[in-house]
Amino acid sequence: MNIYTLKDEKRDTFHQPFFLADETTAYRAIINLKNDPNSELKLFPDQFTLYHLGTYDEETGTIKPSRKPLSNCKEIDFQENKQ
Repeated sequence: MNIYTLKDEKRDTFHQPFFLADETTAYRAIINLKNDPNSELKLFPDQFTLYHLGTYDEETGTIKPSRKPLSNCKEIDFQENKQ
């Protein structure tokens, strides 16, 4: 499993991490949040960045960190077409 988080660039804080199978699924999750009328991400997509924090091995329980920024959330709509 991959570990992802959103960074609020204005507050300089990271949201609670979430676990998904791959980047495509992570981008879809962000697109769903951007379409939610109650989401901060819908109002301020340019203020959030999607990060890949690492991987989690379900068999051993180990985490391998990476902390790699993937994309500013404002740009993710366009990346969906690349998936």
